[in-house]
Amino acid sequence: MPRLEPKEEAHVTVQPVEELLTVELVPGDPSKITKIGSKMKEDVRDQVVNCLRKNKDIFAWTPQDLEGIDPGVITHHLNLDPAIRPVNRKSDTSDLRKIKSSKER
Repeated sequence: MPRLEPKEEAHVTVQPVEELLTVELVPGDPSKITKIGSKMKEDVRDQVVNCLRKNKDIFAWTPQDLEGIDPGVITHHLNLDPAIRPVNRKSDTSDLRKIKSSKER
């Protein structure tokens, strides 16, 4: 069996498409915050903030807030067959070219 060398991976960092605003869902409690987009109209932003604040009790702020929730709802599983051997797929150089060209723009 040939020895597999580690591939050089392109490091892509995901960035928000716009500046984000920090919103305290419980005014005066900096531990209960979320972020929203900054480009929405002021009246829409006020509606979003009001909706989030009105429903602040549905957020899980601590692990204890998750007690009683079926783990199947919050657990991710990969559907893999252990009888099938993994295969290294050939690197697609077009992906790297797309990443490089997007960085140059």
